[in-house]
Amino acid sequence: MSQVRVLSPLLVHLRRLRGLTGLALAVAAAAVLVALVAVLDHRHKRSVEFAAQEDAWFCSHGRPEACTDFDEAAYEERWEQRELGYRVTFFTLGAGAAGLGVLRLRRRHERPG
Repeated sequence: MSQVRVLSPLLVHLRRLRGLTGLALAVAAAAVLVALVAVLDHRHKRSVEFAAQEDAWFCSHGRPEACTDFDEAAYEERWEQRELGYRVTFFTLGAGAAGLGVLRLRRRHERPG
């Protein structure tokens, strides 16, 4: 089965979504994207912290080549700033998507007939 046949019903359905519904879905997709970036950033943060702690252990146990100038407190503070940004953005976009969805439903029920 070709991809066109598989995707055609989906594309037809997506074309019908316009106005507030399409906007609500786009905002919800943006919220999901922010959440995904936050998860990936957190995983990266943990791997950097683990490597720094490992280097610090080797440095204190006679391996001076492992000594680095990594400032864990400053790194954690920068992460907390990014995390706050991720949370505020995610919840703002999520609330916006929900609000647009509710507005779309209200408009649908207000139509005569």
